[in-house]
Formats: sequence, structure tokens, C-alpha cells
Amino acid sequence: MAEKTDVILIADGGDLTVGRHMPAYTYGSFDVTIPADKQQEQPAENRLRNGYIYRPPNAGAGAFDVGFVRADVTLNMNGKSSNLEAVVDAAQKRVDGNLFFERDITGRGLGAYEPGADFRLGDVVLVEIWGRRIKVPVTAIDLIGNSQEGARGWRVHVGGQMISDAEALKTHNNAIWERINQERAERLRAVGAVQKTATTAVTAAGVADVKAATADTKADNAAVAADDADRKAREADRKAIEALQTTITGMPRILHIDTGDINLFTGSSGKINSGTEWGTLQWLAAGIRPRSGARFEAKGNWVGSILMIAVSDQGATDVSCANITAGNRYHDSATGGLFQAYKSATVFILPNV
Repeated sequence: MAEKTDVILIADGGDLTVGRHMPAYTYGSFDVTIPADKQQEQPAENRLRNGYIYRPPNAGAGAFDVGFVRADVTLNMNGKSSNLEAVVDAAQKRVDGNLFFERDITGRGLGAYEPGADFRLGDVVLVEIWGRRIKVPVTAIDLIGNSQEGARGWRVHVGGQMISDAEALKTHNNAIWERINQERAERLRAVGAVQKTATTAVTAAGVADVKAATADTKADNAAVAADDADRKAREADRKAIEALQTTITGMPRILHIDTGDINLFTGSSGKINSGTEWGTLQWLAAGIRPRSGARFEAKGNWVGSILMIAVSDQGATDVSCANITAGNRYHDSATGGLFQAYKSATVFILPNV
């Protein structure tokens, strides 16, 4: 339904009935629908409800010049709509003296206005009768074939119901719009919830990415720490190997040669050659006898010290030592007698570390 105040139809007759007017107070419940995320305060007693009272500006002063009309109103904060004004206006019009008018308008009464183009069924138009214009709903539109009814051949029926019924129709339409607005608000909230969920998911994904990056960083740090520990372990192994090599290198080596003969003065036998890689020990003819001396000759490039112990057949023991250097690679020991000879000779090799 639409109110077409620019459409003016001319009625050539009809009855106009006007009801009695009586001022009236309007009262009723005042229900408020708050947003879903808010909580409405409840009254102390369940039998109490929110309400309102509307005092008309032209309220009568006499004992029988006033009445009361109940009309409940609602305020929907979700749809941002309220029917307070429409309900109060409709309640006042119910006691304002209703108009009742009914008439068929054809031909010249339609003027330049055409049904379906300028107004439709259910629209409220202005109808001029006896020099007065009133708002009347269009209740019927018929296409007639009599050309005498005008070039357009339309017959429009206006009225047939109280003018206040049009207000009821308007109120009904407003209620529909309120439901539409409320549903729109609910959809917007649902979309907002979905967007919030999506934002939360994106945030969670970002947090997961940060955690993953942190985990990667920790993994990288752990890998660096593992590499550092491995490097330290290899360094410790190297030092241990070096210490072992140093120990092995600094260990005394022994060379021993012996005739194995036993006499009245001495007895010994066997041969030790743990130092053959470091040098050689052999007999030397320093006098008449073939074993009148013993010689140690160093091998390789090592330097250090040696201790030589040589025992003659008569039991005499010669002890001597020498430094083995780059320029001195030999050491000899000889018996003191012309006819003496060594029975055994032992060399302790002590390389420098």
C-alpha cells in the first residue's frame, strides 16, 4: 500500500458518514527487544511489565469527555524500528470519528490518472467531493468495455471500508518491514560472527605460523648447538689423540742385545727390539775382541736422550748417556780392557715430546 497524495480523483456523489469524536488516553505495554549480546534487566516482580500512557493534546475536561484505548507497542533494537507512533496514531484515529465513504469513479472523475500506472489497488488516493478532499483507499479496479465511460474504460471503486482500516493496513505493512529489518540485522550479525570466526582462524593461523617459525628457529639453534657440540667433541677427540700420541711418543723404548752365555761373573739372555723404529744397537770392535764395544744409531729425525748400559763378560758394567740431536745421531760404549768384551748391551730411548 502506498499513499498517493498527488492523485486526485473527482467523485460526483456518494454518502460520507462521520463518526462521533471523543478524546481518549492511549495506554498499553511497552515491549523492548534488545540486541542478542545485551541482557535486559528483569522487573522485581513477574506480574509487572513496562508500559506507557499517551495523553492527547485535546483531552476533555468533563467527567464523560474522556475515554481510554489500549494499544501495545514494541521497540526492536535489532531491527532499529518501533511501531509506537503508528500504534498511537491509529489508536487516536479509532476514537477520532471515522469516515465512511464509498463510490465508483469513472470517466471524467479519473481525469488524467490511469490505474496501474499512476495508482494501484490498495493505494490511498485523494478523492474530492463537495469541495472537500479526503483520503480513501482504492478497493477495486475494473476494466469496462463501454466507450461512453471514457477513453480509458476504467471503473475505480474507492472506499467501502472505514478510513482507519487503511491505517490498519499500513500498520500491517510496517510490521512486515520490521520483520524484514530484524531478519536483515540477524543476517548481519551472523555474517559478523562468520567474519569474526574467519578473523579468529586467520589470527590462529598467524599464531601457528609464528609458532612454526619459532620452532624452526629453535630447531636451527638446536642444530647450531649440535654442530658446536660436535665440533667440541671432535676437538676433545683431537686433543685426546694428541695426548695419547704425546704419551706414546714420550714413552721410553728399549733395545737390548745379549750373547746369552752364562759364566761365573754374569748371566743374561734374550733380546728386546721395541725401539727398532727409533734406532739400532749392535756390537762394535773397539779393541782386539769383536764385542769390545757397542754402538747405538738413531733412525728418523727424532731428538732426545738415550741411556746405555753395557755389561762385560767379567761382569763390569759401563753406564753412559748421550743427547741425540740433528747433528749427533750416534753413541758408542767401549770396554776398558784390551781383551775385554761385552756380553750384553741395553739402550733406553727417551725422545723429546
